[in-house]
Amino acid sequence: MNTTEELEDPRRSFLIKALAMGLYASGAASSVLRPVFAMGGRVPKELVPGKSVYDVQGVVKVNGQQVTLDTQIPHDAQVETGDDGLLIFAVGKDAFVLRANSFLKLEGSNFVVDTLRLVSGRLLSVFGKTSHRVNTEVATIGIRGTGVYVEADPEKAYVCTCYG
Repeated sequence: MNTTEELEDPRRSFLIKALAMGLYASGAASSVLRPVFAMGGRVPKELVPGKSVYDVQGVVKVNGQQVTLDTQIPHDAQVETGDDGLLIFAVGKDAFVLRANSFLKLEGSNFVVDTLRLVSGRLLSVFGKTSHRVNTEVATIGIRGTGVYVEADPEKAYVCTCYG
């Protein structure tokens, strides 16, 4: 592990916890990050090779198949959560929390996500130091190495960059 990678994991872990604590206390956004807050120190610094999923609850599908803790989520996946769905996962150096009633398309190459298309729903993402594009039906955002929270539906989008 080089110096950049060593700094990357603690920064992401700190950011996830800080976001969770700050938004958890704010009331309206608390339901979005309650699962992350509840995880406390249980988030591993890095998943073992071949693993993508930290936690899955309810109906969650990747490319049409129900997700399990053993599901490998590729850089070009379509992820959909049902009414009771929650998925906490990682692809490469990027971490994601996808909430209920969400539809997300990941795009990229070589095991790296570079574009997220949140068609509907709620997503918290913490990225490595690579550039990303976040698309909704009404907005396109370009970001690099930060955390972002996005809510989207066909008529509006809410985006909050959280760091960087």
